[in-house]
Amino acid sequence: MPALCDRAYGAWHGQALRDIAAEKLAALLQDTDFAPPGGESARQFQARIGAWAEGADLHGTALFLARPAVVRAMAVHVLGGNSALPQKLDCAPATLSLFTRQGGDWRLRMMGAPLGGEN
Repeated sequence: MPALCDRAYGAWHGQALRDIAAEKLAALLQDTDFAPPGGESARQFQARIGAWAEGADLHGTALFLARPAVVRAMAVHVLGGNSALPQKLDCAPATLSLFTRQGGDWRLRMMGAPLGGEN
């Protein structure tokens, strides 16, 4: 599902952070409107996830496997935060997050819970 893909980093995709100029990396981390060449800004990424959430026509139960950045963006949308908030949320890979929707309103029930059997 393309709408729920990770943030697009354009020409920087796959590059090591140490290979990106310090001022460009700082802009990526601090400026929600900064986009890498050919990529999307944090604000654009957040808007894409929010648009999907509001347009989703889900019935019954749905399961999505998503990258942590997508889960954080969805949580920000549900909580009504802005594109700077995801940096303050932790969500490890291979964890469980639960979002519910009733009457068109999304709720965050659980975020980043370890999967069963982990210590």
